[in-house]
Amino acid sequence: MKIAGFNFTKISIEKFPNKLENLKINTKIDISKIDIVDSDLINSNETFVSINFNYEVLYDTQIAKIDIGGKVVVVLDIEKAKEIVKQWQEKKLPDDFKHDLFNFIMKIGRASCRERV
Repeated sequence: MKIAGFNFTKISIEKFPNKLENLKINTKIDISKIDIVDSDLINSNETFVSINFNYEVLYDTQIAKIDIGGKVVVVLDIEKAKEIVKQWQEKKLPDDFKHDLFNFIMKIGRASCRERV
């Protein structure tokens, strides 16, 4: 999976005035849309795939909440892209694709939050 680009559509960071006792961190990534994007910018056996996401980090006991929305555009082999979109329609994703995608989303989410906190 090659990353062609990404952008944020929402960044919300809230800090609450509570102590750090019994801290628990919960993360959640939701994928809301996956589409193949038609383009002549890459070779004929590859295509762009657009993925809309929401990444949430909740620091329990009301310490802080981070909510990031965005879009990632990746380059995939056409057959792999079609398979991913087909599985997505059944609310499933191939494990290798999901692993790489979620790692990228968490990486850009952490980097974005460090810049703002």
